[in-house]
Amino acid sequence: MKKVMPAVFSVLFTTSFVYAHLCNDVFIQAKDNLAVKVDIRDNQLRVNKSAEFRVYLLNTMDRDIANIQLAVESDDFDAVVKPAPDWTSFPELETKNKGGKKEYFIVRLNRKPATEEGRYKIGLTLYNGENKNMVFKTMDIKDAIVDMQIPLKSAELNIDGQVNKNEWDTAFLCTSFYEYKHESVFGLPWLKSQGVNKVSQVQTRCRFSRDENNLYCMADFQTEKNDDTINIHIAKDTDSVPEIISINLQQKKVSFSKPSPGITAHFSGTKAEIAIPLALLDLKGAGSFYVNITRKQDNTQTYWRGNDVSVNDPIVYANFILK
Repeated sequence: MKKVMPAVFSVLFTTSFVYAHLCNDVFIQAKDNLAVKVDIRDNQLRVNKSAEFRVYLLNTMDRDIANIQLAVESDDFDAVVKPAPDWTSFPELETKNKGGKKEYFIVRLNRKPATEEGRYKIGLTLYNGENKNMVFKTMDIKDAIVDMQIPLKSAELNIDGQVNKNEWDTAFLCTSFYEYKHESVFGLPWLKSQGVNKVSQVQTRCRFSRDENNLYCMADFQTEKNDDTINIHIAKDTDSVPEIISINLQQKKVSFSKPSPGITAHFSGTKAEIAIPLALLDLKGAGSFYVNITRKQDNTQTYWRGNDVSVNDPIVYANFILK
């Protein structure tokens, strides 16, 4: 029999989530309020005979989901899905708005005999266990891993406030910020409002690169009003409390959520260049960590990931990979 090498899944997640078709207007909120994250410890899913991983869920809707189930769609692997042993409310997924927390399914993939070496499509479907036609969200596993490769800094990069295209051209770009708004639902007067993501007029561009000792960021506010702060939320893993780096445009100041010797920052116009020691973040030698970005311009609050309920929960963050 031909020797079957491990199947490898490795993906670079871009700048937006992929959302499911929703079959019931009651759960239209799930599009922007049911976070799904696949957690793979070494940042790649390798399947020899079998492999196991977690699918985390976080509900920020205005209500609990009474019966949530996960189906794994694949022609190449058999899947066994179980709720986490400490998910005491299962199959109910309680909303974080009422004290709920992230929960997870444990998925074990078993390779079928005919599955050879290669890359394979695997789908995730979250649905109502009492009505399989009611689908809350579907997505490809690659879109739920949310891995983003952070490149080495260019040789031209200097943290001096003199931003030029060449020094940041290869850095990873974060953009497409939105506002989280509550709006009424047409045709459903009993549902007074729902929280949804809306593209913001206040847009931000942040670029990231790194070397062995530092994480480098170029933050471009693009527009300026009276009071404007970008917050970079960084967590070691999905269970950690994030640290926050705050960049204030008017004060030309960078602050950190704990004593921060060693941060270098220079401003020019609406742009800031920053070098953050990885040791300060307790990330020296780390292979990856989790990042989110938010911005408040006067009274307008915007988000790169998550919303006002989940902003401090790294399960909604992107996974920055340092390779």
